[in-house]
Amino acid sequence: MTTEWKTVRLFVVPSVIYLVHNNVQFATLTYVDPLTYQIMGNLKIVTTGILFRLFLKRKLSILQWLAIILLVVGTTTSQVIDYSSHYDY
Repeated sequence: MTTEWKTVRLFVVPSVIYLVHNNVQFATLTYVDPLTYQIMGNLKIVTTGILFRLFLKRKLSILQWLAIILLVVGTTTSQVIDYSSHYDY
């Protein structure tokens, strides 16, 4: 364990970001149900993959692109409401 100020100060930025993220998480959960929040939270993986490709100029394999596409399709289809079950015929 280190106690040097140069090393310790590096942990301030990630810890503040983590603090803000957790508070935003609880605020968001007041507006959406936990299942929707979890499903939409999976889109972080999609944005990470796309930003990885754009900013780092690294190539993604076909399998990685397929996984990203499958995650997007799964997320969007899980949010589609089946309106036929809401009508009484």
